[in-house]
Amino acid sequence: MARQFDLNYEKDTVTKPKIKKNSIKKHENLDESATSSTSVKMASAEKNDADMDALEKIRNSAFYDEAWYRSNHRDLKNLDIDFALHYFNYGWRQGKSPSFGFSGDMYLAAYPDVKTIDMNPLLHYETYGKKEKRYVIPYAVEAIYNSTYFDDAYYQKNHNGKSTSRLASALDYITCKDNLRNPSEHFDADAYLESYPDVKEDGVMPLLHFELHGKKENRTAGLSNPLAKFLTYENNSNISHATKRVCLFACYMGDGAIPDETIFLLEKVRSVCDAIVLIGDCGIQPDEFRKIEHLVCHAHFVRHREYDFGSYKRAFAYADENGLLKNADEILICNDSVVGPCGDINDFFKCREEDGNPEFYGTTINNFGFRNIQSHGNSLYSPHIQSYFLSIAKSIFNATFWRDFIYSVKHEEHKTDIIINYEMGMSKLLSSHGYPPHSMYKSIAGLNPAARECMDVLNTALFIKKSMLPGLSPERAGIVNGIFKSKNFPFQLKDNKIVSNDNQNTHTPIIKNKKLRIVDCATSGNMVSLLTVSEHSYVNLELIISNDSEFTSTSATSRTEAGKDTYTGLADSYLTQGLHLFIFEFDKKHIEKNAGLTFSERGNPVDLQYVYGDIPCYNLLNHKNSGLYPRIEKNTLHLQNKQQSIISIMLSNNYSQTDKSLYASIINNEIQAKYSLYSERASLTGDNAYEAFKYALKSDDSCFYITSKEVVDRETDEHIKKHLAILGSAQHKELFLNAKSLFCSFGFPGIIFPGLKDIHISALKYKLYLMWHGVSAGDKDSYEIASYNGNRNDGIFACSTYEERNFKLLGHDTVYLGGYPRMDKWCNDAPLDVNAAVIFFTWRRSLYEATLAEFLSSDYVTTIVELVKAIAKSRPKLELYYFIHNSIPAQHVECLAAILRAHSSNIRFVNNNDTPTFNHIFNTSQYLITDYSSVGYDFAYYKKRAPIFFMPQKFIKGHYVPTSLFEKIIPGPKCLDIKSVIKSLRPEQYKNHKSSTKAFFRFMDSENCKRAFDVTHPESESAS
Repeated sequence: MARQFDLNYEKDTVTKPKIKKNSIKKHENLDESATSSTSVKMASAEKNDADMDALEKIRNSAFYDEAWYRSNHRDLKNLDIDFALHYFNYGWRQGKSPSFGFSGDMYLAAYPDVKTIDMNPLLHYETYGKKEKRYVIPYAVEAIYNSTYFDDAYYQKNHNGKSTSRLASALDYITCKDNLRNPSEHFDADAYLESYPDVKEDGVMPLLHFELHGKKENRTAGLSNPLAKFLTYENNSNISHATKRVCLFACYMGDGAIPDETIFLLEKVRSVCDAIVLIGDCGIQPDEFRKIEHLVCHAHFVRHREYDFGSYKRAFAYADENGLLKNADEILICNDSVVGPCGDINDFFKCREEDGNPEFYGTTINNFGFRNIQSHGNSLYSPHIQSYFLSIAKSIFNATFWRDFIYSVKHEEHKTDIIINYEMGMSKLLSSHGYPPHSMYKSIAGLNPAARECMDVLNTALFIKKSMLPGLSPERAGIVNGIFKSKNFPFQLKDNKIVSNDNQNTHTPIIKNKKLRIVDCATSGNMVSLLTVSEHSYVNLELIISNDSEFTSTSATSRTEAGKDTYTGLADSYLTQGLHLFIFEFDKKHIEKNAGLTFSERGNPVDLQYVYGDIPCYNLLNHKNSGLYPRIEKNTLHLQNKQQSIISIMLSNNYSQTDKSLYASIINNEIQAKYSLYSERASLTGDNAYEAFKYALKSDDSCFYITSKEVVDRETDEHIKKHLAILGSAQHKELFLNAKSLFCSFGFPGIIFPGLKDIHISALKYKLYLMWHGVSAGDKDSYEIASYNGNRNDGIFACSTYEERNFKLLGHDTVYLGGYPRMDKWCNDAPLDVNAAVIFFTWRRSLYEATLAEFLSSDYVTTIVELVKAIAKSRPKLELYYFIHNSIPAQHVECLAAILRAHSSNIRFVNNNDTPTFNHIFNTSQYLITDYSSVGYDFAYYKKRAPIFFMPQKFIKGHYVPTSLFEKIIPGPKCLDIKSVIKSLRPEQYKNHKSSTKAFFRFMDSENCKRAFDVTHPESESAS
């Protein structure tokens, strides 16, 4: 019989399944290669029988529970492997326990001699430990031992001075039967049990319940941030020479972080006080405390659970004992439950003076307290100063009755008792000694004005209670923001939370997507490098590959900067987007036979998605050439052969019968590839894909362009119109399922029929050709083609050697240096109008959600208006054509147009959607003023003219930063001010940049469409 601690708490009891003898598999030792990959294989017939015997002991152990092992370790849930073999060779090294009744880590912690010999703990117990009568320590102890809310030093000091180790303390906590014991200052057992009666009824130790179940159920009552520290600080240099007014400040921050509005309040209080004594009924993160240490002479953070009056008591005691009150005329008592002061804090003291300088003065008086149950439910009349901001004169705080009162404050079971005994009690006491309450805000009704008249209190008496903010209607929140603005208060309400105007994200942090996105792979010999990215910064990320006969584990190499390897350019592309890179390396033989790839962090499974979300990367892991069919199901990336894929999908509950039928028809070659599809963004025409489509349509009637209904409706050429398909239509679906090639100039997802699943898209046989929308100018730092298209395609087009080099840095193997089809439009000898200038600026991300007022007051609009005014004054005969970026809201455009027309009678506005007019003006104008590098290169193509790049710092700040490569190959002048623009409006300007333009483009002719066609239609006569 095992020697086991008497623990019977586990809600999810499972029974151990019977072991099939023929399921026993052999293994090999861990492979600790330079790739950090560990491969556990089936042992050959010649393998030592000792390992088989050892594995058999694991399987037959009463402390091996396969169902529990699989379900409790979430990274194993979706695997189909030999779990006993996994635990025997691998799981125990990860700290995985084989059952609830046996903790391997605790066994090793209890018996260091076993840890020294590097032996599987359960195997040791079954082989030696049982005979030696060694204790078995259950998983419950491990849960406490590893809990961030268990502080063994705290526990030993407060509960069991005899414990000599963390393990002994954890054991004592588990077995003590006293469920009100606090395991640390950051876990309040009483608060947890009172909040969750079901836990209290079970009689389980609250921290154990939290670690096993409460954490998953988001039960957080009684918890505070373990990173917060309970500290004491003293600095007498923060005391003014004459301590006439001393502030006693109470605060509470559950997460240990001090809000910006509390720092602001402390700064304002310090400006009218000679010293601040701050007491926190909580811990504080050390980095957070540094934000306020210059404001306080003493700070003490301790969990006393006596609310604000407990903090006032401790602050008063410190001030009294350290002589701060000796010369003081008054004490200011305040806490962090309010936002303010909204206005001049000195107004509080001015109002007090106007009211005759009463000795007991606050911000608001509440005339009623809690209901009097002895008077038929009527409210109890009890005028009292609300305790968030008030002053008390020396005549009071020097009196014995005050000291007796403040030192009597103690922990109360309920918050209402704190209010009755101390907030209401203080006013009663002082009134009885001749000091009635007076207040800055003169309420008419007097019934809790801080809540019921909060707008008036804020407007006339400086503060608003934080507790009022979450319930404000949008209209009332707008009024609050109006008051804030009128009083120059440097905060605002956003989603009913206080946000600093300097940093609006301080209190509403961006929630990062923790999903791991599978991007691409590269092979070198027999090794595969799999690239993944995430917004979340994972630590100890791990990949497990399982297949029919083995499983392999490998750890991620995290990347914070690009290295000089296959992923140099691609890594840069994702790093500049603020993503984290994780690369896994393994032998490609592990994915050749029905492999499943799962990812975990410290035993916790990681959610998966493709680089586009639900749309799979094209030819991921080179599956089209290896005969594998990828899909993500239950956070596992499956790579299966045709037969196994069909079986798995048909048996899956994750796909509808319609999805399964469509998949079967695709994989069984019932769909024939016959169409060539082209696409840009749905609303766009006139870019590379559209021009390539029109050229191909002249000789290939199987070409179609995927676009929006708007584009289809405005097309006037009937032959072209017949070959336009609306994105998401039934025609689009039919074309996509039967496509032989895709040609995209803005991104792979824009051409895919949106209703298809990954199993359909990966099984189709089309070829993918890519071309960038715009011109990259070889600038890999701002180049985002990888974020749209991954790193897989059958060919990518470039117009310059700079782009060709960049694409290869991004990992693209097949680059066609044939030019961009849209450039053919500009290769003509149409005369240039020397009195025509195009103004075409990019849109600003910072203005995407801007209101009309914010838009009109922005540097973007101000700079454009000043530019047009200057041109109208210096070149009055110049015809200006303002090209409207299609991302600008129509209302904003109308207002901007009205403003610009007021300053220039020679300005016209041209919409991007008016393609004929747009092309004609762009083709014949002598000048272009832009901050749009791509448009500038189009403008310089073939013709004798140069774009003027207008890039003053305030205009492009926060939008982009020109690179050194752009400076080197720029096809026109770069102007940092309006004066330089005016000087550059000369027809001969292009001569200064002629060599740069020629050096950039590989071709400057009208054969770009033909060269693209030759690549995508190799069977045509043109190709031959």
